[in-house]
Amino acid sequence: MATTQSTQYAAQVAAAVSFASRIDDKRSIEGCLQYAYIDVPIAADNAALDVIDLIELPAGAIVIPEQSFIQVTDDCTSGALTIDIGDAVNADRYCDGAVCSATGTVQFISAAIPEAYTTRHECVNTGTASTTTTLVQATLATFTATIEAGAFRVVLAYKCL
Repeated sequence: MATTQSTQYAAQVAAAVSFASRIDDKRSIEGCLQYAYIDVPIAADNAALDVIDLIELPAGAIVIPEQSFIQVTDDCTSGALTIDIGDAVNADRYCDGAVCSATGTVQFISAAIPEAYTTRHECVNTGTASTTTTLVQATLATFTATIEAGAFRVVLAYKCL
């Protein structure tokens, strides 16, 4: 099982800067929604259960799944592609089984995770990768070998309090 990185997360790592700790302006104090636009490259050598590191959120951030979605282009829709979005502790905390095998917009919220409207999770950085929930990840739950190289975009809504 391979782990790859989104364009944004790779830039964070390359810059060796904690972007997560610098969001402290008036917007976050008021609790307005912020959006992360995350471009995710897909390669023909990806496989089912591959994990893609999407973005590091600030400790204390709260993801809003009902305002989040995936934009699928025609580049990666030639086979079956189902995506879960979560973190190291819960791989489908925010999105469970988004079917991305057709172009268009796929909402995070579905009948599979209706509790997202009432259950909120505050991102926590414990200092240990296996228990830290600030790194949002996508898992290719199902992925057929006929997928062409391409990309999809995750639009992740979150609040910083």
